Amino acid sequence: MKPKTKMTKSNSSKSAETAAPARLLDGIRSPADVKALREEVVQSQRRRQFHFEATTQGVIESWDWQPSVDASQRYMRNHIDLDTLEAMARFPAVKR
Repeated sequence: MKPKTKMTKSNSSKSAETAAPARLLDGIRSPADVKALREEVVQSQRRRQFHFEATTQGVIESWDWQPSVDASQRYMRNHIDLDTLEAMARFPAVKR
């Protein structure tokens, strides 16, 4: 049995839903302005190079996360006395 379709009185090919793909195809088929595109790319590269040079001068510090403790001093790396390390690991902490 064939499903019944709704008859429409308007041309749906000119609706807003089908206009976007048509505009996309028109953009693809139109010739590209190679000179303008190249100039845009070169300007973008210059901006990125300028930004890199400006942000890499001096001491570079990470801006996204700052630990509250110095992890290099927290764990056993032959600079903490073993008794001190074991005391740090106890709960409740041992007072010295």
